[in-house]
Amino acid sequence: MRTITALMLGGLLALSAAGCARDPSIEVNGLKRTFVLHVPEGLSDPAPLMLVLHPFTGSGRQMQRVTGLDALADREGFIVAYPNGRQRRWNVGAFGEGGVDDVAFLDALIDHIAANHPVDRARVCLTGGSNGGMMAQYYTCVRPERVAAVAPIFGTLPRATAALCPPGPPKPALFIHGTEDPILPYDGGGEGAVLSVEENVAFWTARNGCPGATAETALPDTDPCDGTTTRRVARTGCAADVELYIVEGGGHTWPGGGPDYPRWIVGRTARDFSASETVWAFFRDKAAL
Repeated sequence: MRTITALMLGGLLALSAAGCARDPSIEVNGLKRTFVLHVPEGLSDPAPLMLVLHPFTGSGRQMQRVTGLDALADREGFIVAYPNGRQRRWNVGAFGEGGVDDVAFLDALIDHIAANHPVDRARVCLTGGSNGGMMAQYYTCVRPERVAAVAPIFGTLPRATAALCPPGPPKPALFIHGTEDPILPYDGGGEGAVLSVEENVAFWTARNGCPGATAETALPDTDPCDGTTTRRVARTGCAADVELYIVEGGGHTWPGGGPDYPRWIVGRTARDFSASETVWAFFRDKAAL
């Protein structure tokens, strides 16, 4: 626990943002749980719901600002929610706010939004950064019947959390991770406490019945000044798709997002592509319960 906390402490300076007292809330297990919600104007038909989970020390409003997903939701016609973790963290079974049931919170939040807005319950998808990416994976593991697809961004699982995931049905999974992430290193961290990116992807390829074949594509280097290049590696022949975007030279950052946090804390931010656009396209094309 202490090791994982140390690995993620860099997010305290780079990614912290206070929640807002006006954020809507629901009560879960006697606790007030808050969130930020964006519903496109004029939405009437059942629409996809994307849950976006913040990093350790972050907030829903921080993710709303960094990802720019509200504008994308307006353009594409989906609902986006940015929940707030207790004490700005998520309990993924092995790291987080002890005793807080964040699975119950996300259960209740999905139900609350669906009761008040036109949600297509077959197209509920989760993404998140760092500790939020861990939680997105953990929730998908334990509530596969509620999730159509998952996309962790710089959020590899703690090894102990992966061990808590029961066998379950295949789910489309998209990963984006920088090779020079100083907080959750690409090759794993915490003396083995956190899975490497390749181990985390292998966890989902095994779950999704992938035979091992891959197809690799280099993304255009549209911004040579950002110090990064990106490769897309797709596992083929799977029961549900698994894709990995390897950001060579990238840090603990949301590609294409802003504002650009100090590089000495989180590393480089890729500008050659948008993580938000990539995640939405994956969810749109792959997600189906």
